Amino acid sequence: MPADRTPRRTLIHAVAALALAACGGGGGGGDPLGPPAANVVGHYAINHTGTLTGLPPITCPGDLDITSQTGTSFSGTITITATEECQGIAGSGMVSGTVTSTGALSFTITITNLEELLEEAGCAIVGGDPAFTGSAGAAGIIASRTISLSCVIEGGTLETDFEYMISGPKT
Repeated sequence: MPADRTPRRTLIHAVAALALAACGGGGGGGDPLGPPAANVVGHYAINHTGTLTGLPPITCPGDLDITSQTGTSFSGTITITATEECQGIAGSGMVSGTVTSTGALSFTITITNLEELLEEAGCAIVGGDPAFTGSAGAAGIIASRTISLSCVIEGGTLETDFEYMISGPKT
């Protein structure tokens, strides 16, 4: 073996070749991790719309403030404003999720009083989507989640779905 082809040098060359292959070659070009995530940081003037199967929807105003984004992960706060119609469900909480380069997103919210209201109504979450899914961009945000509920009402059990949608412009 020639002096410049020691086992250590061969290993270094092999690792460098693997690294270049993982990046798509050695001539410059694209980002090895793909395009950057869409920037969703900002304030959104949103509506919370809840629809229980078979009943008209209820819409409450609120705010979504995404205050932090690192790569594809984001977090912030969410509120439901205490209007006359929405007094009983008003509250605030946290939002966290992920976003792709095209603005497709998935997130969860935590608004404690909403879960308490379900319990008071005799309802339990028995299935459905674990997170909101939708999209965000310069114009705004739209995302929804369907929750399967089992509610004890007047001695009987009602199995139903509740669709929860969040939508509104970026302001």
